[in-house]
Amino acid sequence: MKKKEEYLVRIGLLAVGILFVLAGCAQNQSPVGPTDSPDETYLRAFVDDNSELFTYDYLDGSGEVADGGGDPAMSKLLAEIDPVVFWREITHRTKNIDISIYQDSLMDYAEVTITTTLQGLFHTVTMEVDYTKDIDDTAVRYAYLERSGSEQVGRRYGGWELKAISGWEIVSNPCTKVIHSVQVTSSSGSIDTTITDVSSLWNLEDLFVLDPGDSVTFTVDTGNPDDLVFLHAPHFFRHPFRHIGGGVFQGTWVTAADPPHPARPRHATIDVIDHGTVFDDLMPYDSRAWGMSCFVGPGPVMN
Repeated sequence: MKKKEEYLVRIGLLAVGILFVLAGCAQNQSPVGPTDSPDETYLRAFVDDNSELFTYDYLDGSGEVADGGGDPAMSKLLAEIDPVVFWREITHRTKNIDISIYQDSLMDYAEVTITTTLQGLFHTVTMEVDYTKDIDDTAVRYAYLERSGSEQVGRRYGGWELKAISGWEIVSNPCTKVIHSVQVTSSSGSIDTTITDVSSLWNLEDLFVLDPGDSVTFTVDTGNPDDLVFLHAPHFFRHPFRHIGGGVFQGTWVTAADPPHPARPRHATIDVIDHGTVFDDLMPYDSRAWGMSCFVGPGPVMN
């Protein structure tokens, strides 16, 4: 894992202006949208064409709340409502791609920031009532690309190649939840890593590559034993973690024994939900999630 600053001479955001063409008062003309340079167009196309890598989706099928975190049904916090199931309903999704391009005598390089807003409803259902709370989430992910050589005509995406990518963080508004660290270990011994900054860039060759049928254990430190902690991963709509003490939670995911070919990016997302979000109808939706990309079988080829 390497920090973004190891790759960048400086960090900057390229402001994309929106031009409005105004004629006389009697005319009604539409605004002209943002105009990208050819390189920005290539980079946006790369993000769009590799949606499986850059997606923020995590499956959230309804599940019994008694399965959550540290047995929340027995929490010392008094439940104001008695829920049976809960789930998220995302109704609006907006993606924004910010691009900063730099050049030197050897190569061109770019930092890409993908910010997605997710809006919808959080449903908590009792035997009689479907309580809803507004969801206003922001998800952020970073990518670093390089291009060498001066002749780019005919090269896919204008010669831009992905070199590093971060995990993603999804934060609610408001948010009080904290993830101090996520330790990831595999039964095969191929992975033993602790993540403390999900926004750090990973070299492409350092992304998690898991063996088929591997057992992967996630140990999550939130510092709060009353949190509800879940894993979203392939074949898991929402897998509850167990509280092992001191605000630390643990869960395991077993990868597919026969993964698809060629290898596709898979996603594992740690989802921390506040106790009051589920058990108190007066408390707001409050959540923080960390996600990471991984491959089962062969490693990534993203050029």
